[in-house]
Amino acid sequence: MNRLILFDVLRPGRNILLLDSRLILVIVLSLTGPLSVKVEAQSNSSKIKIPFELTRGRMYVQTFVNEQGPFRFLVDTGASGIGRADTSLVKDLGLRLAGTTQNFDGVSSSTVDTVTIASLRIGPLTQRNVQLISRNYNAGRSPESKIINGIIGDAFFANYLLTLDYKKQEIVLSKGALQASDAGVVRYDDSFVVPLRIGEFEAVGAFDTGSTLEMHLPIEWAKRLKIETLRDAGEGRRANTIFKLFSAELPVAVNIGGNKINRTAAHFSELAPNINIGGLFLANNRCVITFDQKNRLIKIRCSEK
Repeated sequence: MNRLILFDVLRPGRNILLLDSRLILVIVLSLTGPLSVKVEAQSNSSKIKIPFELTRGRMYVQTFVNEQGPFRFLVDTGASGIGRADTSLVKDLGLRLAGTTQNFDGVSSSTVDTVTIASLRIGPLTQRNVQLISRNYNAGRSPESKIINGIIGDAFFANYLLTLDYKKQEIVLSKGALQASDAGVVRYDDSFVVPLRIGEFEAVGAFDTGSTLEMHLPIEWAKRLKIETLRDAGEGRRANTIFKLFSAELPVAVNIGGNKINRTAAHFSELAPNINIGGLFLANNRCVITFDQKNRLIKIRCSEK
């Protein structure tokens, strides 16, 4: 799999002028329409800003597949790799199946198809010749959820400092690095698992922007927190697994990276393999979260509801 992230800036119709005296390449852009992505030069670096649509804690971005689109893709830190393609997109674009692979959702595995595409682009960022898992990602979709054409996984932004700003509803990409000694910065394990505290208990939890829940905990945590009444919350769904959900407000505060959050709406299930911190938690608490995948660091700043 080619994971090289490229700036797709050279296209037909753009004028190139060489200044022989200093061998400076000047690119004059001729644009045919407005850009939804802003590139801002700051000192010796630049920032790329990509707006996202926010619904029930989930963020969606306009994405181009083989320069066709735009299509609605979900940005999901719980999805490994470059991304995913819904079966409807595969059919509509006539994408060729490349083979099969195993997909594990934290509970169970299944065999899924894969497709290879020439390019996957968000704004000026393009991944080329990538292989994506393909399946029906709209199965069991609730009426209030958006239909998605695919998913953007964590590796798409691996070469950048990635900031998800739930206040401004934008993704910010930049160069640079986080410092482990800075306030609000924590080190993460695989799948963005970070240390946290729930009341008096130390724990770990994974940031999962694809989840429509605030927090999802193993049901043993209800007993540990002395929650006596759990409400029936219907069913939850992972890629390969459907499970029963129960809900209650946490009676204690959650502390992540120095952010103390009260009144968290939690869901519990017997099949939850670990604690998930969902997109709805980040959205409801107006969080700004930065991922440094090179140094395995995360910075999170939140405001209470």
